[in-house]
Amino acid sequence: MKYSLIYLACLSASAQSIAQNQPIEKIAVTYKQAYRGDIPQKQMPQSIETLDNAVLDQKGITQLQDALDFSASISRKNNSGALWDSFSIRGLSGNENMPSGYLINGFSGGRGFSGPRDVSNIEYIEVLKGPGSALYGRSEPGGTVNIMTKKPQFEQQGELKLSLGSDNFNRVEGDYTNGINDNTAFRINGAWQDSDSYRDEVYTHKKVVTPSIYHQINASTSITYEFEYVDLAQLFDRGVVVLNDNFNTVPNSRYLGNPNDGDTQVYSRGHQVTLNHDINNEWSLVVGANYRSSTLTGFSSDAELAPLRQSLFDDGRTLTRQQRYRDYEVDDTSLKFELSGHFDTAGITHHLLMGADAYKYDLRTGLYRYRGGNGTYTIDIYQPNYNVARPEVHGKIIIN
Repeated sequence: MKYSLIYLACLSASAQSIAQNQPIEKIAVTYKQAYRGDIPQKQMPQSIETLDNAVLDQKGITQLQDALDFSASISRKNNSGALWDSFSIRGLSGNENMPSGYLINGFSGGRGFSGPRDVSNIEYIEVLKGPGSALYGRSEPGGTVNIMTKKPQFEQQGELKLSLGSDNFNRVEGDYTNGINDNTAFRINGAWQDSDSYRDEVYTHKKVVTPSIYHQINASTSITYEFEYVDLAQLFDRGVVVLNDNFNTVPNSRYLGNPNDGDTQVYSRGHQVTLNHDINNEWSLVVGANYRSSTLTGFSSDAELAPLRQSLFDDGRTLTRQQRYRDYEVDDTSLKFELSGHFDTAGITHHLLMGADAYKYDLRTGLYRYRGGNGTYTIDIYQPNYNVARPEVHGKIIIN
């Protein structure tokens, strides 16, 4: 159960009261549909579902995965102990051992180790269903997810939200935007979260900051830069064991890792720049680039999967484990170009979209492990002892 307190800051300086009787031009930064040009959504021959910020607030949602639960076509997949987002659309997914990809403002992204996506800077989420989504930079046949982030506004506004809940859930979320001058506006939002879990010993510490700046170059051209900082630390947790098809073998809260493994840490830095240019009233051009670097490091105590090494099959209570150290690093870069517009012939309006995008994904993974003999590194699943020293890790597996 969570409780939230929201403070809406509709700020105005008293010194501005002199100018209140004068007409003020307000400029709002609007949102452009991802890779769909100027075609109205209701005229698109595709199944598109939208989850806006109002829905996220009403439901108390803090992570992308929880928001996607409200889409009937999306189901959860292996998220490696809640370290990334993983889902399938219409039963189809990509590599189940890696984070699921999605679009961020129309840019390919999401496959890096950036942790579960926080919603603090999400304006709305689009779910494009079916293979037609491949036209917009993704290849998954089930569809794709596009996240539209919050943009800077020239009118001063802000929000501060405090959430408290069970399992020592504490979260502070803030959002503030204002104009710097007549042509430039900025926005900064983010979240700090600290919580335990219904799972014994498990915890999460998270910091997210996402500043952005918008500049109107001239009446028809603008540029937007967005930065994303993510710092996540949590105890690695792969769940419970099931013996003889009995899902009540141990309580759902039972943790079978080693608290002395310490933090599994995720660091992510993202940069995105977009140039919008209205050629005329019918045609527009969008050019942009996106770069993200992320790392995932930390120790874990995972169940031994080799039957001959697993003591649990002998006595039904002693789980043999491996000590592992993960060292993952990802750099992904994407570029996009989009020219869209419409024209009329014989009383018929034609919408034309021409675009191209490029994506480079550089993955470097290192896995170190300690695998003792039968009974060397174990835990009693019914009476776990968490005061066990972390063993030394030997050996190395590198996958590029």
